[in-house]
Amino acid sequence: MAKTKEKENKAVDNEAFKAWMNFVKLCKLLFGLGDKSPYNINEIKEDSEFYKHAVELSKELEINWDNMSHEESNRLMLALLDDYYQSIQVDKESDYVLTISIKKKDASGE
Repeated sequence: MAKTKEKENKAVDNEAFKAWMNFVKLCKLLFGLGDKSPYNINEIKEDSEFYKHAVELSKELEINWDNMSHEESNRLMLALLDDYYQSIQVDKESDYVLTISIKKKDASGE
């Protein structure tokens, strides 16, 4: 019984970690690429893992994907970020704590 619960907990942890990493990747795409970040959300490439969800969300919000204002784009970006952030909370009975470790780059710069 304890091993089953441990496996369930590990599965929930893995799901939350994957959701966190997707959220981080989306943040990097939208904000972390400097001049290469999209000005409007509809500038993300079709091969992006976030493209399909963004298009679907634009339909839900009744925003024309091909002809949106910058304000609508910002609204869509925030809604997309919220969706990915909310997906981190995979278990309503748990609080998640993120631990980050920092290590120095080696001589090769990695």
